[in-house]
Parts: sequence; C-alpha cells; structure tokens
Amino acid sequence: MVASKIASKCYARKKIMDKRGVDPKMKLVLTLATLMAIASLWTVYESFNNGDNRILLYVSHVLISVSLLSVFACLVINWMSKVVPPTTFNQMVKKDLDDFFTVINQEAR
Repeated sequence: MVASKIASKCYARKKIMDKRGVDPKMKLVLTLATLMAIASLWTVYESFNNGDNRILLYVSHVLISVSLLSVFACLVINWMSKVVPPTTFNQMVKKDLDDFFTVINQEAR
C-alpha cells in the first residue's frame, strides 16, 4: 500500500518535470527574434516597392542582424548550460523507496 502511494507521488512529479518545456525568457527572446526577422522582410519589401529606399534597407539589415545575434546567443547559452540527464520514473521510485526503507530501518533499531 505504501509503495503504491510512493509510486503515484513519483509519477505525479515525473509528469510535472516532463511538462516543463522551454524557459519563458528563452521563449520571449526567440519570439522577439522571429518578429524582428518578419519586420526585416517587410522593410525589404517596402524599400523595393518605394523606389529603392536605402533607409529601409539599412533598417532591415539592423533588424535581421539583431535577430540573428539574439538567436545565436540563445543557442550558445543553451549549449553552455549544464544539461542534466533526465531522471527516469524507475530511478525516482527506487530512490524514494530506498529513502522510505532507510527511515523504517532506523526506527526499527
């Protein structure tokens, strides 16, 4: 009975760990980079439609540069961060049961 309760708690924790996803700050930076890339494409289109407007082309270059640099920075930060191997459900249950039985064994002495 106790083992099934421990297993169910581990299952709930594992489910929460699996749903974490991408860091919200990283999502924000990548979303802004995507919007800047779209704005860059739009400024290129407008510059060619308005008779080769050089200011819009310069703005386009700035936008796409900032966009690419922010994506590159996110990739480098993600690459340099320590990647912890995911814990399997069996490992979580084993650890919690071992902790539970060490507590029981200490009380029995």
